[in-house]
Amino acid sequence: MLFGAPATGVIRRVGLFDADTARVGQPVEGLTVEPVEDVARRVKELRAEIGVLTVPSEPAQAVADLLVGAGVKGLLNLA
Repeated sequence: MLFGAPATGVIRRVGLFDADTARVGQPVEGLTVEPVEDVARRVKELRAEIGVLTVPSEPAQAVADLLVGAGVKGLLNLA
């Protein structure tokens, strides 16, 4: 999950990503799950600042590296 924090200080969910192709394209609470391959591009487009890791522990570091490399400023790890 990606979150953005506009000037108002309100944090809102702006993106959902999954490596599971069966979940890609599925609607979740007003957002559509996107492929993980699009994370780097979408972080910039969405101005996402916070990434929430909801992955198994094995790929958690790789996902964290991907988000930080894309410009996310903070991470919450729920792995």
